[in-house]
Amino acid sequence: MMFQLLQSLIELCLAGLFCYVMFTSPRLQKSHARRSAIIGIVFGMLAILLGANSFRIPEVQVPLDGRPGLLLFAGYLGGPLGAAIAGGLAASSLVVEGGPTVIVFAGICVMLAIAFSGAGLARLLPPTPWPQVHWRAVVGMIVCYIAIHYTVAVLLWYGGAPLVDINRVIRMSPIVIGVGALSVLIVWLTVMQADRAAQHTFDKQRLKINLDLAQTAANYGVFSGALGTDHREFDLKALQLLGLGHLTPGPHKLETVLHRVHPDDVPDLIAADQRLTVGEDVDPDIPFRIIIPETGEIRHLRVMWSIWKEPSPEQHRITALLIDETDRRKRENARLEALERIAQVARSFPGVIFQLVLHAEGGGRHFTFASDNVQEVWGFTPAELMEDSMAFYPNQDPDDVAAVRSAIAQCAATGERGYVRTRAVHTDGSVRWVDLHITPKSLENGETQITGVIVDVTREVDAMREAERQGQLAMQAQKMESIGRLTAGVAHDFNNLLAVIMGNLELLQSEPQMVTIEGANDKIIAGLEATQRGANLTRSMLSFARQARLAPEIVDINDIVRHAKIWMHRAMPSTIDVELSLLAGLWKARLDKTSLENAILNLLLNARDAMDATGRLTIETANVRIDQTYIDQRGEQLEPGRYVMLAVSDTGVGMDADTLAHVFEPFFTTKGAAKGSGIGLSMVEGFVKQSGGTVQVYTEVGAGTTFKLYFPATSAPSAVPSPEVEEDAVNTLARQHILLVEDEPAVRDVLTEVLRSAGYQVTTAETGDRAKELFESTPGIELLVTDIVMPGTLQGTHLARALRDQVPTLPVVFMSGYASEATVHGNGLKPEDIRLMKPVPRDELIRAVVSALHNASRNEDAEPPTA
Repeated sequence: MMFQLLQSLIELCLAGLFCYVMFTSPRLQKSHARRSAIIGIVFGMLAILLGANSFRIPEVQVPLDGRPGLLLFAGYLGGPLGAAIAGGLAASSLVVEGGPTVIVFAGICVMLAIAFSGAGLARLLPPTPWPQVHWRAVVGMIVCYIAIHYTVAVLLWYGGAPLVDINRVIRMSPIVIGVGALSVLIVWLTVMQADRAAQHTFDKQRLKINLDLAQTAANYGVFSGALGTDHREFDLKALQLLGLGHLTPGPHKLETVLHRVHPDDVPDLIAADQRLTVGEDVDPDIPFRIIIPETGEIRHLRVMWSIWKEPSPEQHRITALLIDETDRRKRENARLEALERIAQVARSFPGVIFQLVLHAEGGGRHFTFASDNVQEVWGFTPAELMEDSMAFYPNQDPDDVAAVRSAIAQCAATGERGYVRTRAVHTDGSVRWVDLHITPKSLENGETQITGVIVDVTREVDAMREAERQGQLAMQAQKMESIGRLTAGVAHDFNNLLAVIMGNLELLQSEPQMVTIEGANDKIIAGLEATQRGANLTRSMLSFARQARLAPEIVDINDIVRHAKIWMHRAMPSTIDVELSLLAGLWKARLDKTSLENAILNLLLNARDAMDATGRLTIETANVRIDQTYIDQRGEQLEPGRYVMLAVSDTGVGMDADTLAHVFEPFFTTKGAAKGSGIGLSMVEGFVKQSGGTVQVYTEVGAGTTFKLYFPATSAPSAVPSPEVEEDAVNTLARQHILLVEDEPAVRDVLTEVLRSAGYQVTTAETGDRAKELFESTPGIELLVTDIVMPGTLQGTHLARALRDQVPTLPVVFMSGYASEATVHGNGLKPEDIRLMKPVPRDELIRAVVSALHNASRNEDAEPPTA
C-alpha cells in the first residue's frame, strides 16, 4: 500500500513538469480553449495512471490515490472543458477496469462531480492572475471533495449497494478523505512551484531582453577572459564595434583585435593589459581608436573593465565593456564647430551681440558678454564694458539712455521681447542710429538675463525711400477708397432721384389721356431714355466703387470672347486687325457675364483710340497659377491659386509712367473734351476687383499696351436656369396685399402708385420698425417689398427676418442702391428672394412681384415629403 501511495505521489509530481511547460508556452497562453483542452487531457491521463496504481481497500471498493487533486485542478485551471475531458478520461478508466455496475457508476459520478466542482469553484474564487491559486480555493477543493465523498456514501447506503460494506466505508472515510486532501495539497504545491519556475524563466527572458535593449541603445559590447592569456571571449556586438562582425562570437586572440587598433594606441592597451596581469592598478577607462581597413574609417572606442580576483593570481579574470564613442565625438566636434561658427558670426555681424544680467537687488547690472563689434558702435572694447557696464553712458543723450533703460525694464518685468530704436554716440563723437532687440530670461537666483542684438541702421536710406514709396501707395489707395465711397454714396442718392423720375414718367406713359397729347409720348420716351442713361452711369460709378450688383454665374470666357467678336466690328474699324488666341481647355470662372462684356467693350474702345484706328488688336486667354511671391511683389490683395487670364493687347501709342499711375482713376482721361468720360477703365478695375480678381497693365511708349484681367478659376458645375413664371400667373396673383417699406417719400409714392395701378393692395411704411407694427396689426399681407438701408432699428434684412419668425413662408423682394448693402447690414436673404437694383423700371418691379408671389404659392401647394 505504501509503495502504491508513493508511486502515486511521484506521478502527481509529473503534473508539475507539464504545468511548467504549459505556463512557459506562448502558444498555449494565447488560446484559452486549447489550454483548457490540454489541461484536461494531461490531467486526465495522469488520473488514469494513478487509478491503475491505486490501492483498493478490501470489501470497500474505494481506491486510495491522488486522482481527486488532479481532477479538481483540471476543472479549476481548465474550466468546464478541462473538467469534462479530465473527468471523462478518469471515468473511462473505471469502465475499463470493470466491476459491479453500481460501483462503476458511482465511481464515474464521483470523477465527473470532482472535476466539475473544480470548474464551479473557479467561478466563485477565480485564479487571478491565472494560474495563481489562493489558499481559499484549496480549502474549497477539499471541502468539495469531502462533500462529494459523503454524498456518494449516503447514496450507496440508502440504495443498499451489494458487495459494499457501508459501515466499513464510513469507518475508512477519514483515510480516503485524508489521501484525497493530501493529493489536493500536493497538486497545489506542484502547480505553484511550476508557476514560480515559469515566472523565473520569464524574469530571465525579460532581463535578457532588457539587457539586449540596453546594449543596443547604449551601443556597447562585452568581452571577458583570464588575465595573462592571449585569448578573450567576445560577444557579437563587441566584434561588430571592432569591425570584426564576420567572426563568430566566442574566444579570439588578442592579436586579431590589435590589428584593428590605431598604431598610436596599441602600446597603451598592451601596457595596461600587462600591468593588470601583474596586479598593478590601471585606469579602468581607456579610450582608443580602431581603423576599418575596408573603408578606412576611424572609429573612437572606449574600454571599461572590472577584475574578478581569485585566490590565485593566475585565475584572475577580466570583464570589460567596449563602448562606441564615435557619434558622441562627432556631436562634440559639431558642437565646437557650431560655437566657432557662432563666434565668427558674432565677429562678422554688422552690429553688436551682447548679454547682461540685471541684479535682483539694488537694480545694478553687468555685462557678461559683448562681441568685438561693440568697439565700432561705442568705441569701448568688450573687456572695458564687462569691467564697467556704465562706461558708455556719459557720452549718450539722456533721452536715448532713458529710452533704452525703459525698454530693458519693461522687458524684464513682462518677460516679453523688447525693441527700441535709438542713437549711439561713439567716443570720437560720431552718431549712428541703431535698433536694439532684447530677449529676457529669468534666472533661478531671481536675476534676469538680457540677451540683445544691436543692429546699425544708419545706412537704411534705401529702406526709408521704400517706406516712403509704400506710404505714397497707401495714400493713393486711401484716396481711391475715399473716392469710391463718395461715388457709391452719390450713386445711391442719384438712384433714388432716378427712381422718382422713371416711375413718374412710366405712370404718365401708362395714362391713356397723356398719349393723346401731341408729342407727349415722345417726350416721355426721351425722358425715360435719359433716365436709363443716368442709371447706366450710376452702375458704372458703383462698378468703380466695387458695389455694383453682380449676377455671377459659371461661364467660359472663351465663349464670351467668341460672341463678342460678332459685334466687335461695330466698335472697331476695318483698318484694325483683330486676332483671337484662345486657350483650349480654359478653366471656368464665376463672374457677371454682362459686366465682363462691358469690360471687354471698354478695353476695345480704349485700344481703338490708342491705335488711332490703325493697328492690330489681340485678345488672349490662358490658365495661370498665382503664388504668394507674385502677390507680395505686386502688393495685390489676392488669394494664391488658379486664375483665368483675359488679355487685350494693342499696338497703339502706349502710356508714360505718369499716365499709367492714374489710368484707373475715375474721370481721368487723356482724350480730348467730349471724347470720353474717364470712367470706363475705373469701371473695369472695379468689376474685376469685386469679382475677386486683379488687373495688370503692361505698356511701353510707342509700342502698345496690354491689359491682363485675372479671374479666380472654379470647378463648380454650371447653374441650372430658373424656370420662367407662367403667363397666366399675373392675373391669378393680382389684387393681393403687399407691404411696401421705403424711407424716401417720393420713391415710396411712385412705387405705391405703380403697384396699385397693377391691381395690388398696398400698405406703406417709412421705416422697418413701423412696417413690423403694421404687419402685426394688418392681417392678409402676402408679400414684403422693402428697401435695405432705412432709418430706425430694423433694416430691410432685419425686418425680413423678424417677419419670417412669424410667417416663415413670407416672400420678400429687396431693393437696394448698391450690392454690398445686404452683406453690410445683416444677412436675412434666402436663395428664393428677389433683389432689385434702383432705379427699378415699372415692368421689372411688376415681374419681380409676380414671380415672388408665384413661387410662394407653388411652395404652399407642394405636397409634404413622405417619411
